[in-house]
Amino acid sequence: MDLEHEEEPQYLRRQKRVEVRKRLDTRKIARLKLPVLGLLALLVLGGAAWGVTRFALTGTRFVLHQDGIEIRGARYVARSQVMERFSSDIGKSSFAVPLEVRRASIEQIPWVERADIARLWPDRIRVVLHERTPLAFARGVGGVLLVDGTGQFLDRPVQATFSFPVVDGVAEKDPPEQRGARMILFRRLMQDLDHESNRYSLDISEVDVSDPEDARVTVVDTGLLLHLGNSDFLARYKTYLAHAQEWQRDHPKIRSIDLRYGSQVVVSPD
Repeated sequence: MDLEHEEEPQYLRRQKRVEVRKRLDTRKIARLKLPVLGLLALLVLGGAAWGVTRFALTGTRFVLHQDGIEIRGARYVARSQVMERFSSDIGKSSFAVPLEVRRASIEQIPWVERADIARLWPDRIRVVLHERTPLAFARGVGGVLLVDGTGQFLDRPVQATFSFPVVDGVAEKDPPEQRGARMILFRRLMQDLDHESNRYSLDISEVDVSDPEDARVTVVDTGLLLHLGNSDFLARYKTYLAHAQEWQRDHPKIRSIDLRYGSQVVVSPD
């Protein structure tokens, strides 16, 4: 047997190790680049925003002056009342003015129902006032004042005159909700009397709304007190107009007429 032949290796192997180069994984590199680029972008944007903010807050062209505050819609509100709210902002950047805080402060002025405020480039502030609408006179602590539909008491402006009835039953000391509810009754009464262009509200000198179930009005010409209830004001007032002379003739001492009972009326003191 040929032993040398049997000892030969069955597989041929290379005697020298071959070096294998590993290729770089481009997908991993791409995944690493994204957060790095995002971080750099954030840094750039943050730096730009900081620079713009600093420029807006310190730049001389953005400094707010008194004549840079524009006020619109002020008929009864004095300019000084609005300017007082911006006293701490004069001489500073207009971009440093807290608009919502100033708006809320302006709306504390009694005559102001609502205010809109905006910044105008580069150094101006615009304030648009929506003033309250007075509906009647009311007796307040300081004398006769005006009152609007929500029960808000208003000082009487010197530069204006008004022709309203006096409303009783609405006092400054009353809670706002109560004043508002009583003025709703007053408005319903006035609107009903003026329905279909009648303008009967001009016949009324005083309205007492202290009783929510009975609006009592004083007529200008006769001085009579009419009980009109809380509905059907126009129909009841027309009943009074149709029979006023007759009732006054039959009851010379008449002082008040209660019209809340349909076809029947109650006169007092007779």
